[in-house]
Amino acid sequence: MVTSKFNLTKKKHQKQAQTFYSIAVTVSTTTHYSTVLSMVS
Repeated sequence: MVTSKFNLTKKKHQKQAQTFYSIAVTVSTTTHYSTVLSMVS
């Protein structure tokens, strides 16, 4: 019982970490491209 609950919370945290990571990547990529575009134009 306790172990399954622990595994559930562990999976939930992994999913949140993946979501946070993908958001961070998207933001940094967008920032990078907008910086490059503003330098080029």
